[in-house]
Formats: sequence, structure tokens, C-alpha cells
Amino acid sequence: MKILDLFETENSGHWLGLIEKSDWRAGAFLARIVRNGSFYETLGEGSKVLLLTEGDELISYCTFAKYDDIRPTELTPWVGFVYTFPAWRGRGCIGRLFDEVGRLAEERGVEEVYLSTNHVGLYEKYGFEFKTMLNDLEGMPSRIYSLKIGQGGSDTDTDPGTGTDTYSGTDTALDGEDKPAADIRVIEADERMADGLAELAAEFRCVLRSYRGERIGPDIEAGREELLEYLHAGYPVYAALAGDALAGYAVCRVDGGVVWVEHLYVREAWRRRGVASLLYDRAEALSESLGNDTAFNWVHPNNDGIIAFLRSRGYTVLNLIEIRKPFAGEKPTSSVRVDNHRFDY
Repeated sequence: MKILDLFETENSGHWLGLIEKSDWRAGAFLARIVRNGSFYETLGEGSKVLLLTEGDELISYCTFAKYDDIRPTELTPWVGFVYTFPAWRGRGCIGRLFDEVGRLAEERGVEEVYLSTNHVGLYEKYGFEFKTMLNDLEGMPSRIYSLKIGQGGSDTDTDPGTGTDTYSGTDTALDGEDKPAADIRVIEADERMADGLAELAAEFRCVLRSYRGERIGPDIEAGREELLEYLHAGYPVYAALAGDALAGYAVCRVDGGVVWVEHLYVREAWRRRGVASLLYDRAEALSESLGNDTAFNWVHPNNDGIIAFLRSRGYTVLNLIEIRKPFAGEKPTSSVRVDNHRFDY
């Protein structure tokens, strides 16, 4: 395997063509800003596109750049556009690029490198540590990780990916003119959409389980049954469509004239483009139509992403906490504190 700098290779057109073939829209955007000469304007002078190659085959790529999608910010530099092609996933390939990032950062006298993502538990194995939550260019919250140069280290057994190992890469890409949510339309779903929404519901449940340290695969049939149960009960279900593709969904429950947002989920490829805001707008409009000032939310206490999202919309009041006995055989692995009280979690 060999690491190349896109701007220092004689065959840049070949590599750009392969980047454009990524099953990820950000790859096409990255290639476009290189081709049209706006790469440095977008990501800053001195930024690089790093390629991990094997012969003429592109394995992985990422940017090492002055800027990413968190602005304004004094934090710099950033690792972004992180992607590994499917045939090479699970082999620790991206760790080689992170090692190169560390070498370049050390050459420049940089002590810390940053990464913006909504993944949890994926980049820690490469030495990244959670630092804070910041809003991106669309005002959506993002988890910010940092890598202390000289203290990292790649895990050669695994690449970043989802729980189902079907996608590898961060959601750090700047999407330029493709980014605004104007491409998204939100409709109220019916039973004809149950099969498509079932996949999203199953993914959503996997994410929620991960907050308790559980790693499970998506149960599509259970997701379908859950969606049908909501629809049969008359719960408003909203679907966000990007063309014919489902980008995300929200489920609301109306109880005693009060709107509870039961589900809010956006697929990885469509995050930080305003999709969640469009879905939540529908929930708040429903609440306002019933004469209320707010919608209500059940939230996992370590779901930093949704908490930051809700705070950005003015949701700052802790209303109630749900308390129960442990399930049979359940052994909580962590705890949370609320005011003067600590609870198992």
C-alpha cells in the first residue's frame, strides 16, 4: 500500500475519477471542488487530499485541511471526507491515513487535530477523544473529536463503520450547493411506506441500544411492526424524502392534547443538511395547532447529539425523569446524576 498526495501525483485525474465513484455524495463534491479550482477556497490554503492506494486501486481517502464544516471556529486543522471503499473495510486501512495525518501535523508543529462526526465509538480506536459539541454550517450539532499528536495509534483490525459494517466514513463533508435542505420534502407517511420506514426504525433502535453499550444488528421486521403499530394507532408519522430516497423520519404521539416526539432519525448520508430541522418543524407545527408552546421529548441522557439539537431550538427545561427497576438479568454499566441524585443507567 502507498499513500499519495492528490496534488502531488501525476495521475490526479485517475484518482479523482475513483473518488467520484464513492457510494457517498460527499466524494462527488470533493472531486468537484478539486476540478473547479475551489478546493483551497473551501478548505483553506495548505490543505491536502490523502490517498491510500494499491497499484491503480484507491483504498481510502481523507482530507487534512485548515477548515471543515464547523465555522466559525478557532480549531484547526481538521481531518475530513474520511472514506474507505467497501472491498477494503474491516482491515484497518484508514488508520494508515491517520498515521500520515499525524506525521504531517508533527512536521507543521501542530499538537492537536480535529474531526467532526456524529459517530460514537468509531474513531476512539485510532486515538481520537471526544472534545465538545459544536454546530456546523447548517446549525446542526456535531460531535467534535481531537487527536493529540504523538499520542494516537491506529488499530489495525478494524475500520470505522456502522454497527452493520455497511458504511465507512465520517459525515464531515461540506456539501456546497448540494447541502441545503431545499432538496428535501417532508410528507405524512401512510401504510404504503411501512416497508421503507421499517429499515429506518430498525436503524434507529440500534442507535438507541448503542447508548447503553449494546451492539445489535437491525431487525427490519420488528421495525415494520413498530411502524405499523404507530400508524394503526393514528400517530402522525413524517417522512423526509430526497427524491425517492428516505432520508429520515419522525413519529409523534398526541396524548391529552400534548405532542410527544417519539422518534427522530436521519440517515447517515443525509445528516447535517437540515433534515432533522425540517422533520421537527412538523412536530412543532402539530403542537402549535393544538394550542401548545412546546413539543415533549424522551431523551437518553448520553445522547449528546439530540440534546444539543434540542437546545439549539430552545429546549432547555428538564421536565421529568423516568425511573424503573432493573429488568431481569440486566446489569447497568454506567450511571448519571440529576441534581443531587445518581441513577443506574
